[in-house]
Amino acid sequence: MKNIEEILKNQAEARLLLTAFQQVLDTTPAMLFIKDINLVYQAATVPFVEVLGRKVPEDIIGRTDFEVFQSRDLANRYHADDLRLLESGENIIDMIEPLPEKNGEPRYATTSKYILRDEAGNQIGLLGVSRDITEDVIAKQQYQKELEYLFCLPEDTYLAAFLDLKDWRIVNELRQDVSGRRFEVHENMDTLLKRARDNVADYRGSARSFYLEFSLETLRGIYESGQRDIVMEYLRRMPNDEICWVRDEYKLLRNPMDGHLCAILIVRNIHEKKLEEQELIRRAERDGLTGLLNRASMRTYGEAILDHGEEGSAHALFLIDMDNFKQVNDTYGHQEGDRFLCRLADAIRGCFRSSDLVGRLGGDEYVIIMKDTPTQAIIAHKAEELRQAIMEVSAQYPEQQVTCSIGIGRYPQDGRTRGELYRCADEALYQAKAAGKNRICFFSEEQEA
Repeated sequence: MKNIEEILKNQAEARLLLTAFQQVLDTTPAMLFIKDINLVYQAATVPFVEVLGRKVPEDIIGRTDFEVFQSRDLANRYHADDLRLLESGENIIDMIEPLPEKNGEPRYATTSKYILRDEAGNQIGLLGVSRDITEDVIAKQQYQKELEYLFCLPEDTYLAAFLDLKDWRIVNELRQDVSGRRFEVHENMDTLLKRARDNVADYRGSARSFYLEFSLETLRGIYESGQRDIVMEYLRRMPNDEICWVRDEYKLLRNPMDGHLCAILIVRNIHEKKLEEQELIRRAERDGLTGLLNRASMRTYGEAILDHGEEGSAHALFLIDMDNFKQVNDTYGHQEGDRFLCRLADAIRGCFRSSDLVGRLGGDEYVIIMKDTPTQAIIAHKAEELRQAIMEVSAQYPEQQVTCSIGIGRYPQDGRTRGELYRCADEALYQAKAAGKNRICFFSEEQEA
């Protein structure tokens, strides 16, 4: 009777253990699997099955690796590992191995395999516990790739520094001469940031704001938002007091060893490249003959000032048309006419501030947007100064009687957009021509009527 009771008791305990084990298999997020001594799958959790590209445990139970994996190489590898485990009699702990690819991208797992034995100590199978470490492996690979900058600097790079933001220290820094310029050694993070902040030449730019707000909390927020790269191009004062264009590149990453938020800082020389870009832009927006802004640029900048300007601003738009200019071309030829237009452009430019916009519409027509002009008296004084300057240039051709007519529209009184103001100035120019030329006319509603 005692033997029967023990048998029944053992059966009840076995059922309890089996029920509990099945519950674990059905609910755990871990990747677990069990193989028998013939290396046939006998149990598996759903996460493990899904990483193999299957749906439910029944899809692999009763099968071997060669029947489960599409990749013959993976099946051979897993089978060899299992045989080595059983032959050695020693468990395998935290072995890194590949997983089946997903959407063509490689994946990795760390797997521990334990030998299962019966009461007599005989091997009856194995238990595997895997953890997907794809993100960790990719992070480590990226981390190692970024560290390459700390061993070999590209030719255009002044500085590469590895910053531990958590410990607030410079782990490593490498510097070199670029175009005869060289950064100084930074003793610590505070020194690096102070020099960066103080040497930003444009105090209103985004680079200075970035360095003023530079902190672990700020960069952690950027990192957690999913952004990994920060790039800024700005004018910086170099140690020799030269003002140069540089590009600061920050690459945010986690140190896979201790989890600290870190950054790779790379400071590149872009001075010559930036000057070339600016020259190309300057040429594209300038009139080829006179060097003044061309029609397209005047439209773009004019809309920025007049269509989207600040409330309360006061500006004036001048339209200038030369009277009798055709006679210069007819008498002296087009080459002399072009030289006259260039001298004329210089005279017009000399009457206005660098903040004003001076452009050539084409032929002998010019346009000016005079910014921040509070009264009509100031505008009229400037217009007369302009007329006199043009007359001095035109005096070289007394027989042709070259003069100028000027039409003026005021912002916002006459118009609140570039188009409206241009129309008003053009109407005023027409009035100046109609009244006998060589004069200045302001637009007024009475004229329009």
